[in-house]
Amino acid sequence: SLVVPSEPEIVPSADLFEHWIADRKLREYCHDKTSRSGGTASHEGLMWELMGSQFEEDGRTKIPALLGFDQDRIVQEAERFLGKKPGLLLSPETQQEAAPVQEAVPALGPQLDLTQAESFFEELSATTEQKKKEELEREEKKKQEEALGLIANSAPSKDTDWSAGPEALIKQSLLVGNLTAAVECCFKSGRMAEALLLASGGGTTLWTRARDEYLRLQGDSFLSTVGNIMTNDFSKLVANSNLANWMETLAIIATYSGGEYQALCEQLAGRLETEKFDIRSAVICYICAKNFPKT
Repeated sequence: SLVVPSEPEIVPSADLFEHWIADRKLREYCHDKTSRSGGTASHEGLMWELMGSQFEEDGRTKIPALLGFDQDRIVQEAERFLGKKPGLLLSPETQQEAAPVQEAVPALGPQLDLTQAESFFEELSATTEQKKKEELEREEKKKQEEALGLIANSAPSKDTDWSAGPEALIKQSLLVGNLTAAVECCFKSGRMAEALLLASGGGTTLWTRARDEYLRLQGDSFLSTVGNIMTNDFSKLVANSNLANWMETLAIIATYSGGEYQALCEQLAGRLETEKFDIRSAVICYICAKNFPKT
């Protein structure tokens, strides 16, 4: 039954609401409320805009932008940092232009024979007398130029000696096809990039374990979040998220969580309500969960 307001000051607003309902323009009503609240910069305006998005077919895709994570802006900032459009840096064409002409390197994996593996490591280490002689000549020339003030000190050589210490173990493990041992030696010696590189050629199981070990060793909250996204463990992500950054969490689950989205919004709202006592923020999450009785 229709409820007639008893307070005269809210009658116009109630009549306007009834008009919107009659015309089935709930989305437009919410957008109108957003404008009257000062836009999405205000908490109330953001709440109404998110409410309006519930009545749009693609409303969920707009949530990250409404929370301040604009995709176009982020891409532009990434392009400024990279000096080129994201996606071009790792494109095959770019890598071919940047890489010097050389013989093809054999693919990593247990199928490598000893000759191929030895060739791979020979390119990484200066072990022959000729290379040592050339290196000494270059160092001597550089010292002479520095003494004359012709050049500034440059970074040290990045060549690695793979014939001794943990590096030798990594090399030998690869030579016999034991990628698991090679990856573990890399982690033990702090060579995380090499560990991930080798693991990428050892199948899904080894790659997954190496990835998880890398995330564990980093001990970084954001990388833990990335790990939860990669493993689709969104319930754990929400449970361990920093409630001070609840908008980031909401944006992540809106972008990645698929069919779990509403339940995860409910979970996040519950944490905000019971742990942080932030009712205003919890209401926004309840709206996204379509739990309107809680709003």
